[in-house]
Amino acid sequence: VTERRKRARRDQVLALAERLRRTTSIERRKTPPSDEFFARYYACNVPVVFTDYTEGWAARSWTPAWLRSTFRGVEIEIASSRSGDPHADRNLDSHREKTTMDAYVDRVLAAGTSNDIYTVANNKNMDRPEFQRLLDDVVFRPDYLRPDHIKGGTSFWLGPSGTTTSFHHDTTNILFHQLYGKKRFVLVAATNAA
Repeated sequence: VTERRKRARRDQVLALAERLRRTTSIERRKTPPSDEFFARYYACNVPVVFTDYTEGWAARSWTPAWLRSTFRGVEIEIASSRSGDPHADRNLDSHREKTTMDAYVDRVLAAGTSNDIYTVANNKNMDRPEFQRLLDDVVFRPDYLRPDHIKGGTSFWLGPSGTTTSFHHDTTNILFHQLYGKKRFVLVAATNAA
């Protein structure tokens, strides 16, 4: 039985590796039922874009002006002075800075195209009680996300045009929602990463 299980696991890994090797585009579709999502995408580490997942969210109306006025005076942590450090993400501790949301939004808007300032997951701003208001504007589907993982498992990114994140490997699968502006992802299958 043990050998049979090992062979079955090996065959599953080889089939997944072959599927990933042949993947050249990312499917775009309406959000499927959760059982299909977990079987077809999550379990197989296959990226997908859901075109309607955020429909009905109050968060879709967020703008820099709204963030500035709603969180005026609320302290946040950002990563600053990033552009002079080719390893800014790895060296986050030396780039941590405290500011307020309204001051930060003003800096983002004044920055033009820049990689100098950014709020990142490791700033842990979403763990602060002051930002519960943001979570209230998001619909967390319990069939997709465990409610007990929302606190401590949610992140907020905000930066000017031109902000980049260095090539990295996330240790968990991510359900990413772009609510304002644009973000370009470059994805590499684990079998191709060197």
